[in-house]
Amino acid sequence: MARNVQEGRVSGGGRAAPDGRVNCACRFVALPCTFGMGIRGVLASSSLGRPHGFLCVTRRTDGFRMEKRHLLYTSALVIGAFLVGVLVSGRDAGSGKPAADLSASASIVAEFQGVTSIASGQRGVGVRPQHPGLYKVYPDVERISLPEPDHAGFPFEEVLRQRRSARQYGEEALSLRQVSQLLFAAQGITGEFRGISLRTAPSAGALYPIEVYMIAHDVKGLEPGVYHYAPDKHALEKLVSGDLRGMISDIGLTQESLKSAGAVLVFSAIFDRTRSKYGDRGLRFVYLEAGHVSQNVLLQSTSLGLNAVPIGAFFDDELNALLGLDGVAEAALLILAIGAPTE
Repeated sequence: MARNVQEGRVSGGGRAAPDGRVNCACRFVALPCTFGMGIRGVLASSSLGRPHGFLCVTRRTDGFRMEKRHLLYTSALVIGAFLVGVLVSGRDAGSGKPAADLSASASIVAEFQGVTSIASGQRGVGVRPQHPGLYKVYPDVERISLPEPDHAGFPFEEVLRQRRSARQYGEEALSLRQVSQLLFAAQGITGEFRGISLRTAPSAGALYPIEVYMIAHDVKGLEPGVYHYAPDKHALEKLVSGDLRGMISDIGLTQESLKSAGAVLVFSAIFDRTRSKYGDRGLRFVYLEAGHVSQNVLLQSTSLGLNAVPIGAFFDDELNALLGLDGVAEAALLILAIGAPTE
């Protein structure tokens, strides 16, 4: 059964600088499971271990504005300790490190390359976990069958010439047939080889770690909300009901394209699908595959006469929470905003 969502915000207070300007302010943004509760309801909730919303902390220093968001897992004691850490000391309460500390960033590339590198004579890297299955299953959800993808556009070379990242969209709604074609371009099944279903985008070992979610804003025949694409059924599975324009825009650093698009696609990855064969080296393949899928959809959008743009700037914890992902076994990697062309 899909969750109901209504967007809501509760503003908090801030600390004033000597000249009267607020240099630190907070606001609470509720996630789907807590709409209607408000900040007091969240503080009073005894439901531990599940995210209830996120706290937006805005700081202004020397004319610069910086906002950071943190998922809140109640109780009041946790939130109270968090607020003390952020507002009083100016540190990230989750890590105990200064918010602006960049020392760890310097070694990220080297660490990633080292962990995923293959030495001479090796076939893989690290532990190979058990394969979690090729298809994600959502039992007891409403399933919407999609029209057969049968679009025949103009020549491929012309699609390449015309493709552009477009952040402005017209008012016309997307059709279910257009959505069907876009999702098929992302991960549609195109054939079979030795008992394995092959898809539109290449995948190392045909392990297909990428999952596709759609946040529908204005699609004919679909209620607004969050849907999961099931490639084996060429169908949408409804996960969350409600208008999420404001929330997904907030999660995407208030980018207007995420609010004005007809639909927003989110590509996530179940990492162990690829790691089950390639170990830690598979992590490189997963991110590459997100790019393969993204380019398929962008070119298909061009062929359909639609505007689209890939977006990599978003708050990871908040997006994962909205989709019901843990951010570890499965995590959001990339967003695409898609809509009708402007006139």
